[in-house]
Amino acid sequence: MKAKVLVTGADGLLGSHVVRRALTSGYKVRAFIQPDRNTGSLDGLDIEYSYGDLTNSQDVHQSVDGCDYLIHTAGSTSLWPARSSKMWQINYTAVVELADAARQNNLKRFVHIGSASSFGYGTKQAPGDEESPYLGHKFELDYLDTKKAGQDYLLSQYKQTALPVIVLAPTYMIGEYDSAPGSGKMITAVVKHEVPGYSEGGKCVVYAGDVAQAAVNALEMGRLGECYITGGENLTYKEFFDLITDLANVPPIKLRIPTRLAYFLGSVMETVSKVTHKPPLITRAMAAMSGDTHFYRSSKAINELDMPQTPVSEAILRAIEYFRQIGYI
Repeated sequence: MKAKVLVTGADGLLGSHVVRRALTSGYKVRAFIQPDRNTGSLDGLDIEYSYGDLTNSQDVHQSVDGCDYLIHTAGSTSLWPARSSKMWQINYTAVVELADAARQNNLKRFVHIGSASSFGYGTKQAPGDEESPYLGHKFELDYLDTKKAGQDYLLSQYKQTALPVIVLAPTYMIGEYDSAPGSGKMITAVVKHEVPGYSEGGKCVVYAGDVAQAAVNALEMGRLGECYITGGENLTYKEFFDLITDLANVPPIKLRIPTRLAYFLGSVMETVSKVTHKPPLITRAMAAMSGDTHFYRSSKAINELDMPQTPVSEAILRAIEYFRQIGYI
């Protein structure tokens, strides 16, 4: 009998890739998704559906029942509002419930998708790794703090109760099946020239399919109680935007926006948002983050989880093609 893996957030960018990689690897898949959501990214796949809410304890426990493995990709990545009790419910309390359900059902492994932001970032010459101390607290964002708290809780449970957990910490993921879109908003905005300029910092950009493969590999590979940063290429925003415009055959973005100016604009937009009650396009925290080089090293995941390294250029092309197919570009 084939082993069954529960994938939370199965219809999201990463989850859609995880489901496909799990099926290819011979697993049965139960997809845990919200009942009122249909992205179409799982259409036609031979999978079982479990509908529910991560913040509902009964839904969480019912979804885990009968499974052998869990890959938890679901979570909130919202940066506004900066502080949110809902964020804690989704990114922390739900993790606690999943850990409890994993213990009760004697799961073989719990692969948790965290965030590389739970580790300190660096430069191209000295990128951050799994030993780099957390720096995200300075941005005062519950997204960053909740992801770190969830990771810390699971690692503590490994030590205290032998919870069979392994943590993957992705960097900035792009690729097809980003139906929201999430991270792909940056790609579509650059292609449509809705981005006035590039910031001074940069990101470690990775193909979501590579992270998905590492996650499925982690069901059998890697060390329990360990964290693995799953990243790709360290690119400045200018380098990333140049790749996008070249591949999309649109004019390049030439204006450099100083971090101080971006921070000022973020302050203004936050003030306006309090009046309009609409999310600001940029916040002070976003501006501050955009000025840093969030660069990471992924050698541990490459060596121990056999993580692929698809070129970012190919990931961009796949994302652009997908966005054109669904009418975003």
